[in-house]
Amino acid sequence: MKKEWNMLNLLLVNLGITGVGSWVYFIALNLIVLEQTYSAFAVTVLYLLKASAALLANIWAGSLVDRARTKQLMIFLQLIQAGLIVLLPLCNTILMLYVFVFFINIASAMYHPTVLSYTTKLVAQEYRKTFNSYKSLLDSGAFITGPALAGLFMMKEAGDLAIYLNGAALLLAALLTLLLPDVEEEREKQDSLSFAMFKKDVALVGRFSAAFPYVAFISLLFHLMMVLMTATDSLEAAFATTVIGLTEGEYGVIVSGAGGGILVGSFVNAWLIHHLSLLRLMSIGAVITSLGYLLFSFSNMFASAFVGCFTLSFALAFLNAGFLTFYQNSVPVHLIGRMSSMLTFIESLLVLFFTVCFGWLAEMFSIRLLVVIGACSMALLAIVFGGVNFQAVRAQFYLNRERKEKNSASKSL
Repeated sequence: MKKEWNMLNLLLVNLGITGVGSWVYFIALNLIVLEQTYSAFAVTVLYLLKASAALLANIWAGSLVDRARTKQLMIFLQLIQAGLIVLLPLCNTILMLYVFVFFINIASAMYHPTVLSYTTKLVAQEYRKTFNSYKSLLDSGAFITGPALAGLFMMKEAGDLAIYLNGAALLLAALLTLLLPDVEEEREKQDSLSFAMFKKDVALVGRFSAAFPYVAFISLLFHLMMVLMTATDSLEAAFATTVIGLTEGEYGVIVSGAGGGILVGSFVNAWLIHHLSLLRLMSIGAVITSLGYLLFSFSNMFASAFVGCFTLSFALAFLNAGFLTFYQNSVPVHLIGRMSSMLTFIESLLVLFFTVCFGWLAEMFSIRLLVVIGACSMALLAIVFGGVNFQAVRAQFYLNRERKEKNSASKSL
């Protein structure tokens, strides 16, 4: 057990380094582009590139991940990102920079399902809830320390150095990945990726979803909540400054409070992880997150807006850790990459659609109306999410039957 946790701690360090580095890169890149172009639209293009790369990569990434040796694929993607990132300061045109950023985002989009697949194979089921709570804590720490480091570098006018350090962090993460065990057995030669194989994989995911509608429904509800959160968050700055009337300094305090909420929630989650069932962890997290958004959407002053942002961020730590563990325990490991990629593809498509719609409708009607609609929609989804999880029959089905039937059903797919 001690030896196993040594490997898990090494993986957590690996993920922590990557997480901090990605935030440093993300913030520094935004500020560098803004300094070079003095255009808010040029920065917006970076977000569009990220969403477009995620859409393109997630169509086929799962098919590759489930057939690849995930440790080697992780190392390859880390090295690709490191190599492209250190070349960014050498780009002498904004168009060339966009091209490099696009390919970095594709590698990043592929990296996430690869890590999910590898982690599921490496971490035994009885340790997943604890491991994911620690991972949530690292993610929240990266969310705070990454932007702070990036801001420090930009204050010293060392944006290029921040980019280079992120490349070095990814290189270090690749070296640490070499020390991790190989979790796949020797396989026979796999067929090359093709459109026919992709169609077969889509049908396979469809059959699994039909065989286990509870798993598919909970996964869909979770991703729909993420879509609404992203679309609502896109109006957050405008809502806080123009509707509530906060100053830029007050809004900065609210953003910091959200970061603090994630950190505190992750600590509490790690402390209570052994006292809460998986179903309660997800359901309580979903309901309290939606209540935080509702409080924020109806706020008219700084105090209530701060409490709302802190509350929703606090509860997200429970929701994310709970769902990740549920997902790893419920989806067969040989299918987890394809299932994850297809769900993420749907989420990315809906994020683009709802973000554009929310922005357009906010111009036609009012920002508060759209934020309230987003928060109320999340609350409705959270009630359904929690209600389904707390149904005794469903819970009994998940705890007793599904775990036994999953392996036999997945073998027949």
